[in-house]
Amino acid sequence: MVSLPSTSAPLRRAGSLPALVWLTALFLALAVGVSVMELPVSRLWIVALYLMASSVLSSVVGFLLYRVTEARRRSIRMKVLLAHALGSAIVIANIFAAAQLMFISAHDLGLLMLLLVACAAFSVTFGAAVADRMTSAVEELSVGARAVASGNFQTRVNVSTNDELADLAVSFNEMVSHVNESAAMQRQAEEARRELIAAVSHDLRTPLTAIGAMLEALTDGVVVDDDTVRRYHATMRSQVDHLSRLIDDLFELSQIDSGVLQYEFRNANLTSIISDAVESFAMRASSRAVSVHLEADRHIEATVEPSKIARVVSNLLDNALRHTPDGSTIDVSISAGPTEAHVIVRDRGDGVDANDAVHVFDRFYRGEKSRSRAYGGAGLGLAIAKGIVEAHQGHIRVENASDGGAKFTFQIPLTRH
Repeated sequence: MVSLPSTSAPLRRAGSLPALVWLTALFLALAVGVSVMELPVSRLWIVALYLMASSVLSSVVGFLLYRVTEARRRSIRMKVLLAHALGSAIVIANIFAAAQLMFISAHDLGLLMLLLVACAAFSVTFGAAVADRMTSAVEELSVGARAVASGNFQTRVNVSTNDELADLAVSFNEMVSHVNESAAMQRQAEEARRELIAAVSHDLRTPLTAIGAMLEALTDGVVVDDDTVRRYHATMRSQVDHLSRLIDDLFELSQIDSGVLQYEFRNANLTSIISDAVESFAMRASSRAVSVHLEADRHIEATVEPSKIARVVSNLLDNALRHTPDGSTIDVSISAGPTEAHVIVRDRGDGVDANDAVHVFDRFYRGEKSRSRAYGGAGLGLAIAKGIVEAHQGHIRVENASDGGAKFTFQIPLTRH
């Protein structure tokens, strides 16, 4: 839940501002009366009472008139003009009443009223200019909001009033930028979801189709000789194993994405973990006359979950084996830097195309060449490896070796003593 900032404090400040202004004006009026007009202190009470009564009466009348004018919907420009006109009218009325009490001559009173009316006209004119700028800014924001509501997330507003409306315009533009980013991310997520469904459907359908065809052949008696039946059984078992691995990978990847995959970290010898993973993989590689060469420091200690790091190495080796020609070598090295352990797995394949390099860790991604389906694999191993490395506060990358082949490097923090 997003917590919104409280508006009670600004409202309290806005409510107390008129009272503060009124008290300040009363104090200044009395100070001017004493210092400039040299009113005796005994008459200050009379002046103070008159000013208080006048201000209270003016406030009540002004509030009632404003409420009457606000009963109908009016624009901000009209409200500002009415406020200026109302304030000027109250000032003229107060001056007229004070002049009557002070028995000012009709000639002087007429001149004073003429001056006040001229000042009132100037005040209303100035208020109209200010109201026009405010109205233009509000209209700009309104047009922008309607454009965003219609789906145009490229809309931006330009308000140069250098006030709260300008701040509102900046906030509006920032909001639209975030909405635009969210919409783009949503489109990308939807596209990734469609690609994921298509890829999963393909990788599930292919072995299921093969198994179904072989079962049908066996059931219909098309295949009867023992050697072919055994070969069909072996192939179906292999396809079932492939489906099982794919489902396990999907389940593990979903746990990584949702953050619920459990890790049991402990201090361990990283060299020993990787050596065991390489040794276990060496037999698979030997079936294609591919040798795995390991170069490692004697003891590198890191806080890891051994089985997960072994999974990362196994996935990288499996990827390297798919792209390494028969009879060549896969190189694995592990070394310790000042704060991180560096593990490198290098194959002798064609390398990674520049367009593929930024996507090789995406799930189900296969490039045009080095990651085509002809090499096998569901395209989940590198995505799982990336998730596990990042869960260990590390990072993983791929690059082409200077003398050919792809080089995958992941780094994880060393244990701090």
